[in-house]
Amino acid sequence: MNQPLTPRDAGIAALADVVQLEMGYRLFTVMALDASREINRRTWSSRPDLWPPGGEKPLPQTSELHRIVVALGQPRLVEGRDAIRAAFADHAAILAAGCQSALNMPVRWRGRTVGALNLLHVAGHYAGKDLARLAALADGAAPLLLMQT
Repeated sequence: MNQPLTPRDAGIAALADVVQLEMGYRLFTVMALDASREINRRTWSSRPDLWPPGGEKPLPQTSELHRIVVALGQPRLVEGRDAIRAAFADHAAILAAGCQSALNMPVRWRGRTVGALNLLHVAGHYAGKDLARLAALADGAAPLLLMQT
């Protein structure tokens, strides 16, 4: 029997619906940054069968993801099979899911990055998209990431 959603999970599920309408995705994950441990923790996933909540990924300060998304607070677009392979340790699963385009959008709170919205889709899907609306949605998601479950 399914347990009821926590308020945070209900909020993120509603956000996922809006992100699907605004930008589209095949895979959508929400990551919370634990800067002291240099990790990203998955708090929500549209595909929990393959990318379950609670999973962690290292996020060293020397990585491109950290430099662009965390330190600069800018979105990162990863486009094409080779770029996916270079950018993600779990690239085989990403490519097997039919995703060759990834967009990492920082979630910011009071001037610092607290997490990221990660959208993945077919090749070329995010190229040329207006990211302003997604950035606003990401910043609005900050309280959800900071909320205790």
